[in-house]
Amino acid sequence: MGLQPQQHQLLLQIAGAPAGATTTIAYAAGRLGLRHNSVVELVDRSEKQRLLKRVEDQADRRRVLLRLTRKGERLLLQLADEHASELHDMAPRLASVLHRIEATRSGSSSKEKAPSK
Repeated sequence: MGLQPQQHQLLLQIAGAPAGATTTIAYAAGRLGLRHNSVVELVDRSEKQRLLKRVEDQADRRRVLLRLTRKGERLLLQLADEHASELHDMAPRLASVLHRIEATRSGSSSKEKAPSK
């Protein structure tokens, strides 16, 4: 699909916005820590891919809200499933690394506490 990591983050911010949040470009820029013009580019790209759309705010017609499309929602679910699968596959290796780190820390702690001769 050619989704950039920042686009993924944008979609996550829109999907995960608290109830009542006005999901504008300014909102997304603040959440992502990006400049307004950078978010406009991300929104343009995502809109071309039909992942989100701009919707006129009914409460303030001067304001434009960002909404995920069904395609955007499906993509986020697919990516979440893929990430969960990757984490599941990595779990044994991560556990092994954590055990080695803990063993190293325990070994160095006992050496530090051992009296010197």
